[in-house]
Amino acid sequence: MAVSDMLLKLSEATGVTNSNAATRAQLLRYLNTAGRELWNSWDLPGSMQEQFFAIPADQTNIQITLPWYCEQIRGARWAITGQKITVRDFRPRYQATPWHLPFLEWRVRQRQPLHTPMLVEGPLTFVLTEPQEIPITLCVSGQTTAASQVMETIILLPGQVTAVTQNQWSKADPYGLQQISKAGITTCDVNIFDYSGLAVAEIGSRSEQANNILVQISEYVNSAMYQPNNAVELLYKRPYDTLFYDTDIFHSPYAEDSLIWRARANYEALQKDELALQRASLFSAKADELIRQIVSNQESEVDMRVNVAPNKYARAASFWGRGWGKFSRTYRRS
Repeated sequence: MAVSDMLLKLSEATGVTNSNAATRAQLLRYLNTAGRELWNSWDLPGSMQEQFFAIPADQTNIQITLPWYCEQIRGARWAITGQKITVRDFRPRYQATPWHLPFLEWRVRQRQPLHTPMLVEGPLTFVLTEPQEIPITLCVSGQTTAASQVMETIILLPGQVTAVTQNQWSKADPYGLQQISKAGITTCDVNIFDYSGLAVAEIGSRSEQANNILVQISEYVNSAMYQPNNAVELLYKRPYDTLFYDTDIFHSPYAEDSLIWRARANYEALQKDELALQRASLFSAKADELIRQIVSNQESEVDMRVNVAPNKYARAASFWGRGWGKFSRTYRRS
């Protein structure tokens, strides 16, 4: 079911006619609000992906950032040995007893807009690979050389492919850049460069903001972990792709009916009659029931054991000569 069909069904159910740009935008807001709720609540079929990533051979840093399309880490392992990598957050580090990051464990530190640290402080440059037919609003907030917290809005007019901020943005001391976002859908990704010309961030064409996961992969610099082209295999959840064009399809074809019911629930929750909340609750329950059936059918087809058992016969092996191809990049962080 394409967006055009979903808009028609939602229009019939709510009475909001898809007759002009304003009402179409209203119906799309209901669809995308419902879509994000379902996407964040369930691991829908097609929402996860596995991919090899090369760990940069840098002997001086112990942190990496994953690309913007890695929304959440679901699993990780070394590509050569198959050993499981346990992913943790910041809490074990600050418990009562002394704690250091063990081997084969990662620590997710934070989410941040930059995938690569700025080399020099100064203005940011936004670059599109192709001009847009409508104005694109970009927003940057964070620390500048003059203030600890500033927000700047930039508008790329139709036909423009570059824009430069007026503010002089600072490195992470203590805040740095906190958010880089754009309003609306673009036909290409937005690339962000610092004053030296280094690419430091990226916003996907369907994404609303630059968003990268900063991961600490080791407690100390360990030469054994940074062999050239060493690779890890990640299972990650993709970000939600905003529905916009009439031909767009929701990520799971069988989840589209659930999407309509959740959108109807959100619409009813805003109505003012005394039965509106009751209808919203019933519609939301119907949406969850449909999604639960889809997820259950998916899980019934596979063995659900995900953990990788330790292999006492596993040995570290040289990466070279294994015949691996080119892997996707992670970014080294200082």
